[in-house]
Amino acid sequence: MNKMLAALASLALAMSVLPASAQYRKGGGSRSGGDRPPGAESSGSSYYKSSASITDPMAALERELPSLRMDLLITKEQGAPWDSFERAVRDIAELGRARQRHQTAPAESGMPPPPALNLIRGWADDDRNRSDAMNELVQKVDALQAAMTETQRKEFDRRIVLSQTEPLNAPPPSPDGQGRRSR
Repeated sequence: MNKMLAALASLALAMSVLPASAQYRKGGGSRSGGDRPPGAESSGSSYYKSSASITDPMAALERELPSLRMDLLITKEQGAPWDSFERAVRDIAELGRARQRHQTAPAESGMPPPPALNLIRGWADDDRNRSDAMNELVQKVDALQAAMTETQRKEFDRRIVLSQTEPLNAPPPSPDGQGRRSR
């Protein structure tokens, strides 16, 4: 079980850097247009703001939390480990949003860009903080699952995977006929 939690934490951390690295692999940014739609060059566009929340695994999991708690039928005895888990997920999702803000702040400030070393150092600090928080989350998930019944654990596992493969509030499915999941 700890190996699964460690793998989930590693996957979440890897997914958190995808929005930042995608522009370099796909030729994004203002130099070549990349995969942004026309008019989305501004960091104020909804496309730009939503890209991190769609691909960030913790933001996707955060959106799942209210219904997940209800569906798992968390008992009074399970309340403390659930609350600790939920708080950690929300904190990590916020760290992801803060990282996104840090990435866009130089362009939005209207000031000359800071030295590259300062930017990279800041990004490294953001990633380190998020990694530390993810490691703490692994411990909180372990404690929560220890308090769950087998049925709850199976549903928890299923819903964590669904939060990543079919995130709530994601863009509509492609025209290939794949429908939205049911709760």
